[in-house]
Amino acid sequence: AVGHELAQLLTTTSSLRGGGGGGCLRTLDLRHQSWNPPAALAALSSGVARCTTLQTLNLSHCRIHDPGIRVLTEALSSVPTKGPTKNKDPTRSSSSSSSLTTLLLKQNQLTSASHPYLTRLLRHTTTLQTIGLSGNARLFLDRKEPEQEEPQVSSSQQQQQQQQ
Repeated sequence: AVGHELAQLLTTTSSLRGGGGGGCLRTLDLRHQSWNPPAALAALSSGVARCTTLQTLNLSHCRIHDPGIRVLTEALSSVPTKGPTKNKDPTRSSSSSSSLTTLLLKQNQLTSASHPYLTRLLRHTTTLQTIGLSGNARLFLDRKEPEQEEPQVSSSQQQQQQQQ
């Protein structure tokens, strides 16, 4: 319910861009709010994706897991961007909605399963300059290293070792 209410608020606030910049939401700090299950984050993501003035989104310490990051990055990746772009890619849209430059996801519960979603976000979002990922201990550490195989010892070798 909270996610849906915030999505509505973000959309309304974004549409209030009157003279002098009144009503422009530039920073949304939602640190230490739980966005589990992913359905709550989906509603928030929908609103964030439609908020044309938002530059910084802080979702640090929010207990976001890999399914939640998938929902968030899919919503943000599907929105055309505005403003200066870091890549001059002609396939990217110049008519735009998103102006998000900073996404903070520190101290969540992301694992290496989030890599494809974060990669897609970086490839499809031209205004994003900073993604804060510190404190996600398993984001890079849970890749399985190839196990070293112990040398196979034949039964005749075992018998020889036992006799020695």
